[in-house]
Amino acid sequence: MTRSPKQAFIDSPHRLEHETTTQKESFKAACEYALLQMVHGQSWSPINPSLNADSHNQLMGAKRVLEILSTIHQLEEEKKPVKEKALNYNL
Repeated sequence: MTRSPKQAFIDSPHRLEHETTTQKESFKAACEYALLQMVHGQSWSPINPSLNADSHNQLMGAKRVLEILSTIHQLEEEKKPVKEKALNYNL
């Protein structure tokens, strides 16, 4: 079974340092200001909806990257099976 990039990061020695960094208020503020700077630099047009869609998608992608950065050090929850192992014939 291959490891996911997240699992490889969790197993690396950089995890603990990154965890302490993401808990700091300065990291959270920097992420928020980075998003605000990105919004400030976007061009929005009432005439061109595809330009607006591109800007929106870039912003959502950046927001997702920041979410990953702030949670990559956390262990993944084990996935539970959706179906039960045995069929229930006592209906």
